[in-house]
Formats: sequence, structure tokens, C-alpha cells
Amino acid sequence: MVFTLLTLGAIVLAGLIIYWILQPSNRDRRSSSRRTSRPPKRVISLLNGDTATAQRLFETARSRNPGESDQWCWEKVLWDLERDRRW
Repeated sequence: MVFTLLTLGAIVLAGLIIYWILQPSNRDRRSSSRRTSRPPKRVISLLNGDTATAQRLFETARSRNPGESDQWCWEKVLWDLERDRRW
């Protein structure tokens, strides 16, 4: 009986550890959400100095692409702005 409970407890504990290891880390996202990185100069240039719009576009890119780095999100914003200006 005791052996069965210990075995079951060990299996549950191992499952919780594996679950915790495989989960994407929200710690990095939380710390970066408190301080968003500054927009690249090229983004600000394309937006004629409108930093509020740059931050809004960055937040939208980050919310639509969870788990991506801040740099990736800024590159996505820049790519989208340049794409939308092509005819």
C-alpha cells in the first residue's frame, strides 16, 4: 500500500516536472512587457516620428506572435510598413 502511494506520488511529481519544463517561459515576456524596447530609427522614420503609433504596432505584433522576441516584433513591424508602402 505504501509502495503504491509512493510510486503514484513519484509519477505525479515527474509529470509535473516535465509539464513545467515544457511550458513556454512567461517570465521573459512579463519582464519585457513592463519595459518595451525602443523603436528602431527606420520604423520612426517611416511613421514620420509618430512613436505612439510605433508602440501600438509593436504591441499588436507581439500579441499576434506570442513567444517571439522584441527584436523579431520590431522587424515584423518594419517589414509590414515597408510592404504596405509598395505598389
